[in-house]
Amino acid sequence: MKNSILVWLLYSIRVLLSTLILVPIIARQDIVGDPLQFIRQKTQQAVDVQGDPLQFIKHEILRLSPVSADNPRKNDVARVRQGAMSAGPEELAWRVQRFPIVKTAQEKFLGMKLTDDEVLEVAISCSGGGFRAMLGSLGSLKIAQESGLLDCVMCISGLSGSTWLIGPWIASGISLAEYKQLLFPRLKNGLMPSQPFVTNVANNLLVKFASNQPLTSVDLYGSLLADTLLGGRDANYTYLASSFSGYLPSNAERIANVHKYPLPVYTAVVGDEKQEWVDFTPYEVGSRAYQAYVPTWAFGRKFNKGVSTDYAPEQTLGFLMGVFGSAYCFNFRTAYQTAMPHLLEIPLLKDILEPIKLELLEPVVYTQVGDIRFAYAAVNNFMMGISGHSLAHQEKLKLVDAGVVMSNPIFSTYRMFPEGNAPDIIIACDYGASGLGDKELLRASAYAAEKNLPFPTLSNDTVERGKWSKQVLSMFGSAQDTSLPVVFYMPRIKDEQLLQQYKNNPHYAYYIKVLASLDWDRVVNKGYANTLN
Repeated sequence: MKNSILVWLLYSIRVLLSTLILVPIIARQDIVGDPLQFIRQKTQQAVDVQGDPLQFIKHEILRLSPVSADNPRKNDVARVRQGAMSAGPEELAWRVQRFPIVKTAQEKFLGMKLTDDEVLEVAISCSGGGFRAMLGSLGSLKIAQESGLLDCVMCISGLSGSTWLIGPWIASGISLAEYKQLLFPRLKNGLMPSQPFVTNVANNLLVKFASNQPLTSVDLYGSLLADTLLGGRDANYTYLASSFSGYLPSNAERIANVHKYPLPVYTAVVGDEKQEWVDFTPYEVGSRAYQAYVPTWAFGRKFNKGVSTDYAPEQTLGFLMGVFGSAYCFNFRTAYQTAMPHLLEIPLLKDILEPIKLELLEPVVYTQVGDIRFAYAAVNNFMMGISGHSLAHQEKLKLVDAGVVMSNPIFSTYRMFPEGNAPDIIIACDYGASGLGDKELLRASAYAAEKNLPFPTLSNDTVERGKWSKQVLSMFGSAQDTSLPVVFYMPRIKDEQLLQQYKNNPHYAYYIKVLASLDWDRVVNKGYANTLN
């Protein structure tokens, strides 16, 4: 009896999977003739196939899926680049093209001629903070673009919510002013799935299943982000590598001259006790700490000893946005530290939690139990099998939102380090909910010291530190040591005194009018900017 039930179950699963193959294909109207007849035909093929029916199903998925069938890299073998410098050969070639644009823009911005040696390496880093960071990045970068500052910039790094602006904008191939008009209608209903959402999810999950790649809740989350931010049917056909190369079917094909955009660098961290940083660019994905980088179009494939062993298609930009912004993948300790202050503000919960906080909760949270994570993004580990590598025996790579380490990806702008210096100027935009810029800057300083990265010395004066979160702009640098970057820190504040100072200046009239009614505390705590980080 048990054997009969098992046979029936396996047969049912086989039929179900073979039918699932057809759902996204039919939805894309790739079927000619009677769809039901097509389903019956493919289902019978799966039942009758000699050998492993599951392998037949996977083969059919990859054969019929446009994402796989039309992938121009489907016959290319990828190799891991090992080295300490973040910038690989493709990025270095891109920098050669970008340099004249940066030089011309800086000459115009400064009103003076520059020699090549006088051109500054300028970078912008945008913090995390969900939709608040996404919209904050839109405002910051739009102003930078309109003022000519953005053309002076070589690199933009993003973390969590700010990546949700940078990635879709660059993939769109339009100006930030135009992208604003495109984005706002998409945000009208928040993260609500559109009609093509189910089809897109089915396509994504089936292709990854057929490619023997792990599936986690981040795949669904990324599909939802893509559905909202990339727009319905286009959501599955926008990729990080193609945003610069344009060789995959995506909106990004409209980009003719990629050197006209600063290099986008997106971030995540490995979800283990070391929490090492991982950078994603249109050219490579990798880690300075692990000194290993893989072509972006091959990220997610299986590797052994530094060489790819399959030909899976590139990960979608939607999935990667899910990885970058996976704040819900925080471990139990981080979730406790994030949520507890807010829970204690609720009178009823405060009466319940306050007595047990120190005696019962925190003794558990600050043990190994606190390290348990609710979820991960998981991909095949491209460092698998590399001789002498610390992750050589780890089959899967678990990735989480980089905000668990630091809320601003300042050090992802150090593209030429150690062969070159850090950027000359870093403009660090902070859209965090806490408004505690002094703590975030100290975290950056501590990280720089730990990793032996050049970074300005910060003041020990608590009064001086207190100003960092209360003034529109703080500057850190050293006149004596030019190897250290000059860091301009811009927190999420509304400076009433500054607005009063410039209220009669016609150049700022529009912005003063827009900011007049903005109540930051209200929108951060109870309004549209109330997000997890």
